[in-house]
Amino acid sequence: MGCSSSKSWKAEKAAENIRGGATEIDLTDARLGDGQAAHVIEALTGNTTLEHLDLSSNELGDASGTAIAKALDGNTTLKRLYLGSNHLGDDSGTALANMLANCRVKELWLSMNDVGDVSGAAFANALKTNTVLTTLWLSNTKLGDDSGTALAKTLGCNTTLLKFVAKNTNICEPLQQRLYQLVKDNKDPAAVEAKKSKAPCSSLEALTEEDVEYSWTSHDVRARAS
Repeated sequence: MGCSSSKSWKAEKAAENIRGGATEIDLTDARLGDGQAAHVIEALTGNTTLEHLDLSSNELGDASGTAIAKALDGNTTLKRLYLGSNHLGDDSGTALANMLANCRVKELWLSMNDVGDVSGAAFANALKTNTVLTTLWLSNTKLGDDSGTALAKTLGCNTTLLKFVAKNTNICEPLQQRLYQLVKDNKDPAAVEAKKSKAPCSSLEALTEEDVEYSWTSHDVRARAS
């Protein structure tokens, strides 16, 4: 069986399993590409059984990423979605962030993709109202300080995200540490109550550069409330 035939068989078998009621599909490093991945993505539409989907290292581009987001719109069963080490850009990142408003995904892995500040801003906006996502991996991406500051403001009131990783990005180290602390605070009941006492995330406007004070000596970043 040639490489192309093998990829086709894997994709079609996975799609068959999804339609047959599988709860977990792991296609890590299958190198399907957008063409073969389409079989899997098509099977996701209307699915009510799959809880775990790993499509890491499959050479997926924005066509696949946006199609996945569309297929999962309204899905209430998928809990873990791993899309690391692909070629997803801001079209995919934005679509997946917007998807969070209408699905129940708890863990989303987008590390080692080409998502940048446009995607980061979309995730900052999504996390204003999302109370389901607990884990977000965005390491080795093109996120920068613009999206980092937007995330800092949102995470100042978000109380449900428990793990956030953005290593090897263009977010400056002090701002990264501030983001990690804001997420760490969600494991501290007192800090959670303090966040809840502030204005709700949904009322926050986009964070501007002037809204963030950088203290290079203390290696801290403080986001001022509106």
